[in-house]
Amino acid sequence: MVVMTDSDSDEMEYSDIDELAAAEEDDSDTELQRKFEEGKLKPGLYRESEKVVKERKNNVSGLQAKLEQFRLKLPWIERLDFTSEPAPLAPELNAEIVEHGQTREKRMKNQNKHFTLDDDPVHNDFLREMSFYRQAQAAVLEGYRKLEDIGLPTVRPSDYFAEMAKSDDHMQKVRKRLMQKQIGQQISERVKKIREIKKYGKKVQIEVEQQKHKDKRDMLDKIKKFRKGKTDSIDFLEGGRPLRGEAGGSQARKDIKKAKGIRSYKDKKYGFGGKKKYTKRNNEKNPKDDSGALPAMRKPGGGNKKGPRGKGKQVGQRGNKNKGKSRK
Repeated sequence: MVVMTDSDSDEMEYSDIDELAAAEEDDSDTELQRKFEEGKLKPGLYRESEKVVKERKNNVSGLQAKLEQFRLKLPWIERLDFTSEPAPLAPELNAEIVEHGQTREKRMKNQNKHFTLDDDPVHNDFLREMSFYRQAQAAVLEGYRKLEDIGLPTVRPSDYFAEMAKSDDHMQKVRKRLMQKQIGQQISERVKKIREIKKYGKKVQIEVEQQKHKDKRDMLDKIKKFRKGKTDSIDFLEGGRPLRGEAGGSQARKDIKKAKGIRSYKDKKYGFGGKKKYTKRNNEKNPKDDSGALPAMRKPGGGNKKGPRGKGKQVGQRGNKNKGKSRK
């Protein structure tokens, strides 16, 4: 047995306490095993627990008596309970069941070759839901028939007015709030559409600009090649036909001749207003008009004769130097 002082207990941690407890349990278990082997354990000190077997009873008479005890003796209109068979299966429901089964079988056959539709939990759940639907349909039909036999109306008349649970002011507030919410949703959707349209328009604009720059680069490259003589034609000029060589020159001459013929024909038909170029220049017929005259040309051999190149400049520089010396 381990004796611990207050100072030791203060310094000891929780992990050390757990280790001591586990060590004591191991010692007690080993001691009991050792005494059991030596035969020192006497009867009466321990005993085996008895197994209790629960008996399950189906007390039908007791259940029926309890059912009669809390069963309410109420008319059917207060209970509205039915016990009926499921309604007949409609053709469209039968087609839907067959289609669902074929789809599941085709999908699961690819995963498992030993698949059977009867063991498929998904298809069985679908059939179970269909049976619930048919059961409810049969109960509704039977309920309408019983209500008509009793004489109770099943359809609300057109002139029926029921008292509202809430006031008109409250409903107007609710209506106004719903309208505001709906308008807010419409505005947000419209803003989203406008943003998408702007993004799409910006994207298209960028693509158009890129295509324009690409076409311009291609055009400049073709012009450079044409100037360097690497090609004889340009696609965007003269229909892509050659502009150099015999074919290109002959075609150009033909075009010039054709244009001159058209010009002469139009001059004959509509008249020619006269030549308007160089009308203000001086000529032999009107020598006094100097408004458009050109400056007189320098006569050959005329003008001041200069010495050798650079002499005049040197003289001038010397003169300037002499002037500065005289001033001093």
